[in-house]
Order: sequence, then C-alpha cells, then structure tokens
Amino acid sequence: VSTYSGMQTLVPSNPYMTAAYPRMDEPMAPAEQMPASEVDCRKELKRLGVVYTDLAPIREGQCGIDYPVKVSAIGNIGMKPA
Repeated sequence: VSTYSGMQTLVPSNPYMTAAYPRMDEPMAPAEQMPASEVDCRKELKRLGVVYTDLAPIREGQCGIDYPVKVSAIGNIGMKPA
C-alpha cells in the first residue's frame, strides 16, 4: 500500500478534474483605436450640431462599416427611420 493511498481516495487521479486556465490559441487583439479621420469626423459632426450615437461595427459578409454612427438630429431637425 502506497503512503499516498489515502490522498488518492480523497482526490482521485482524473485528468478532467484538473484545475487550470483555459488554453488560448490566439491572444486577444489589442483594443483598436479609432483612426484620426474618424475622430475628426465626429468633432465636425458635433461642431455642426449633429446628434449621433456610435454603433458597433457592422459586418455583412465581406462588406461592413468599421465605425458607424446613428444620426438622430441635425440642429433642431429630428430624424426618425423611414
């Protein structure tokens, strides 16, 4: 009888019971910074009195918009979907 038999009964040797961090095949990409042209565009929208909301990137197959905005008003003119 092994000196570790008591421990083996308490904690059976099972590879599925091993605690570990999940393996990451690829590291996460760093948070993407908005390009200067997009930052400038938003500054211009604010200067013109445009009320907008930044949206998540739109991806549809090979097409998409990286930094879309939803315009809700231009000056005193409200906008609604058609």
